Amino acid sequence: MKSINQQEFRAKVSEGLALVDFSTTWCEPCGLIKTILMDLDPAFPDYIFYELDCDENKELIKELRILSVPTLLLYREGELLKEINGLQSRESLERVLVLYGEKATST
Repeated sequence: MKSINQQEFRAKVSEGLALVDFSTTWCEPCGLIKTILMDLDPAFPDYIFYELDCDENKELIKELRILSVPTLLLYREGELLKEINGLQSRESLERVLVLYGEKATST
């Protein structure tokens, strides 16, 4: 999972399938979902997984109306496909990734 900032955001989500994890360092559920995403990342090579720190990118957070963390935004070629709020199970995230992406290579 690659860290990005608000200056890089638009360029990164405009390429292919991108899942952006909006989180903070002090949020315990954010740490849990990050662990799940890092585990899922190799199984979904069609996606690029990004993380963005909300405390360090407040202008973008305000613009996108991110109201809680963790929030995941799923993009295809710059188009927002899905917003996921709160801690999710590995299984539910896997279902979303399969639904919106190509087939996973392994689970």
